[in-house]
Amino acid sequence: MKSAKPGKKGQISGTYHRLTALWKEADNFQTPETPNVLAIYLLAKIAGEMRAKGLASIRESLDQNAAQLYQKAETMPQGRAFVQNPAWRSPTVVVVESPQALKIRAALKEKGFVVGSGYKPFQDTQLRIANFPATSALEMQHFHQAWEEVMLALG
Repeated sequence: MKSAKPGKKGQISGTYHRLTALWKEADNFQTPETPNVLAIYLLAKIAGEMRAKGLASIRESLDQNAAQLYQKAETMPQGRAFVQNPAWRSPTVVVVESPQALKIRAALKEKGFVVGSGYKPFQDTQLRIANFPATSALEMQHFHQAWEEVMLALG
């Protein structure tokens, strides 16, 4: 087989799925690995729910939640939105900059909300708040209430 020649000569003939490995599995009517059937099933269920809700409704909810989160970030005394230009802000991950980020994150965790940290040099000064379509309106209300309680406690 022509695809096996480079490997026999010590040359690179592919990466993770080399043609020779694929042919070996194909000869036995097999796939290189078993597909994640549970993940495929769950993805189909989520896609069905999203289709039933309607894309416009999902986007509207996502944008409303993002606007509320950014508004809270801009009015909190201990911080601000990291991205200053609203046109550049992500609707799905709201990044808040605060010198008290570690305390805020710990207090939110005690209330049952896991908020991410910033990357590398911003790890201790940023909060990364997820705003995904799977988050319900009720969950967002609970988060906003917890955030307000934490802000009041930190003064």
